[in-house]
Amino acid sequence: MSGPWIPVVALGMLSALWAAEGGNTAELDRPPFPRNFSGQSFKGNEYLFEATNGRPMSGLDKVYARPDTAMSADISGDPTVYGYHDEMALGLSFGFDPKDVTQYKRRCIAATHVEIDPGAVSTTVTVDYVKSRDQLNFSMKLESKADAAYLAAKGSARFAIDTSLAFKDNSLTVVMTAASDYGRWGLGSDAALTSEATALLADGRAFAATCGTRFVAAERRGASVSAIITIRSVSSDFKASFESEMSAGGGWGPLSASAKQKFSAAFRYANEQSRVDVQVFSTGGEGLPTIKSGIENISFDEKDPIGAISKSLAGFLAGFTEENASPTKYYIGSMKLFGWDPDSIDPWTDAKERSLRAIVAKYREIAVDVDLLASLHDGSSKLLKIFDKPFVERLLQSEADVKRYLDALAESHKKCKEDKDSLACEMPRGYGIGGINLLSLLDPPTIKFSIYGFNEQQTSLILNTAKGRRLQLAQSFQPGTTAIAATIYPYGGLNTVAYRSGFRYDDGSVSYSDWVGGDKGANVWFIEPAGSIAADALEDLEWGWYAKHNGDWSGLSFWEIEDRAGQRFELPYQRVRFTAKGGNLTKMEWETLF
Repeated sequence: MSGPWIPVVALGMLSALWAAEGGNTAELDRPPFPRNFSGQSFKGNEYLFEATNGRPMSGLDKVYARPDTAMSADISGDPTVYGYHDEMALGLSFGFDPKDVTQYKRRCIAATHVEIDPGAVSTTVTVDYVKSRDQLNFSMKLESKADAAYLAAKGSARFAIDTSLAFKDNSLTVVMTAASDYGRWGLGSDAALTSEATALLADGRAFAATCGTRFVAAERRGASVSAIITIRSVSSDFKASFESEMSAGGGWGPLSASAKQKFSAAFRYANEQSRVDVQVFSTGGEGLPTIKSGIENISFDEKDPIGAISKSLAGFLAGFTEENASPTKYYIGSMKLFGWDPDSIDPWTDAKERSLRAIVAKYREIAVDVDLLASLHDGSSKLLKIFDKPFVERLLQSEADVKRYLDALAESHKKCKEDKDSLACEMPRGYGIGGINLLSLLDPPTIKFSIYGFNEQQTSLILNTAKGRRLQLAQSFQPGTTAIAATIYPYGGLNTVAYRSGFRYDDGSVSYSDWVGGDKGANVWFIEPAGSIAADALEDLEWGWYAKHNGDWSGLSFWEIEDRAGQRFELPYQRVRFTAKGGNLTKMEWETLF
């Protein structure tokens, strides 16, 4: 074949086009078979309440608003600003106790509700990288105190957020939140305790138990919807490169422009390889399954998935108005303003709050162990196919102890909120089986390319450069390079027991090679200069197969593998568009998913 190479390099889509003519026709057959080749508290911007001429506060005479900012991400036992959570017992003029914000108290404050200021009715979208449950809650504007007070393995029914895979070493989680603001409402100047509550002031403990020690003085209303996007089986090199973009924000937080580019590329490739998990939550409204499926089905050709997701989230909020908006933030006052004596009780401390959250985190970890042991016990776990019988028996011998430990954590959680004397809450002693790590054995593998001496970013650029010009590009990275060879192989997951090649046409049809038993090793992908290494290059074999077509075609090249647990995975590695005529390729365009 002859003809000029025309490299086309652009952000998002790196492609190489070549034109050729001449040659013989050939009958189309199966795809080429791959060959093995060896706390601090929020202190500012809260609402302030003035007494009149120094007299004891019996009501709120005036409500002031300092400049409003976000909640603090630090752990605080007694914050002055709270986020939203479906399980919280907070509401305008309601009292509560910071040690358990899910426990409802009697309504002890009578007041009219007044609009403090109108919100700018607009929608904002944030895109944050998160590495912990508290960071996730902060990004979604959810209240972590409620998340900790409500003991459940995955949260409440509406907020059943599953983070068991989100913060693993080989996972990367980004939260996108769209929020609309409809302003702030607060208590009118007529706010006062009810007569029944006033009678309780003589007994500070009784007042706290009935009315609470804090109250909601004002609330911000609006609507929000969040998409939690977790990419699984990311390489350590990519994760380190991505996190290097976050160094200015303590390793998490808003994505920079370059971090967005990296995430967009990773999302496109991972979504094509079924390595993306999506969870969607909102402060109200219907249609969340539609948003979830829309994100999962974003086209590979969409070069700006962040923009597409942002548009979908903002569209969901279009159905909200001031009338059906929900509280999104609460501003807190002390019942001391109504004459209650705060010295009558022991305060809920930052140390206790940290202890409570640690207990909840451990509870969720051990709950995974309990579920895994139950599946090993009833025979439903895929891990039974890879663990030998003695190992499974040893795990099952611990089942009763692990369950007892889960119960002990639940009891400790309860006592932590009830204990009035200790400065911190005790973590019970016990053990688990490391279920999250064991379940990681079932993670899907991914496709990896490697060029010795070059990092992943350099390798990706070389792979998407035109044949004949790859060595020149490699030499710009590593002067003195005389030859390069790329290999392709499954990365991660369990050992392969069978594999085959496939090509999924964009019209939905699929062509497969035959299944072959055995482990799937590495293949030489390309060699440059050609012949410098004595091995067949899979890329050349595939291009020869494409040339046997006739006309314009496009689709996805992949390997399908079966592992020791009986799981089958389709692992795409290249999207191609080509034109073939007379047994030759007249146009070739590709993007390697790496």
